[in-house]
Amino acid sequence: MKMRWILSNNQFLCIQAQHLVSLFPAASRFNHACRPNAFVDSNGHVAIVRAIADIPAGGEVCVSYVPVLESRQDRQQRLRDKGILCQCLRCEEEAE
Repeated sequence: MKMRWILSNNQFLCIQAQHLVSLFPAASRFNHACRPNAFVDSNGHVAIVRAIADIPAGGEVCVSYVPVLESRQDRQQRLRDKGILCQCLRCEEEAE
């Protein structure tokens, strides 16, 4: 059961083959943000981290663990299901 939880919370959708998911342990170490500055692109064999915003030298690279177009409430629920309480800047701004 624990292994299933680990896999489901650390898998990446293969953008080039959307019926596949992959596990990349190094990419799984990126932290979450609902306004990410990068995403993980994969063909199922290789993970490529692509920046979608400027990242200053020494800045943290963050990806979103949930669909970014969803409402704050839906993102929060998906993250709670993964055992995460999101307090990122976007969630704080949308809560006001």
